[in-house]
Amino acid sequence: MSSMKERTCVIIKPDGVDIILLKAMRKIAENNLVITNIKEIKLTKELIKEQYEYLVDDPCYQILEEFMLSKPIIAMIVEGENAITKTQSLIGPIEEGYIPINTIRGDHIDYHNSKDLRIYNLMQSSDSIENAEIEIKRYFNSDRSNECQKKFIK
Repeated sequence: MSSMKERTCVIIKPDGVDIILLKAMRKIAENNLVITNIKEIKLTKELIKEQYEYLVDDPCYQILEEFMLSKPIIAMIVEGENAITKTQSLIGPIEEGYIPINTIRGDHIDYHNSKDLRIYNLMQSSDSIENAEIEIKRYFNSDRSNECQKKFIK
């Protein structure tokens, strides 16, 4: 497999901001990836609907929307060789009955006491180059400044 410099969008959800922000940033850096932009965003219903369009008709959507509105998220642009695959691997999958250890989710989610892992799963990252570009535009496009309150982290 050839390596390719990519960029991806990583989102730390409300349940992960206080728990894993610095640990996630450290894991990203340790894997030769660079955070080129990071900010805290108070999401709007419109942004949530765009991000989770595939879940709008799911019974869990209302809970997801309330959760994502509950606190700001942290959005990051992460760049480097195979950034998408690396960040997906660092975060770890959510599979029914199994969350791998030595991943951010595996080390910080109490699977047995978690509510719905489709919603409460600490963080996510883009799953393709195409989705990364869509998500980066969604969260980092200055034309959307009226849609969400932005606070840049120094």
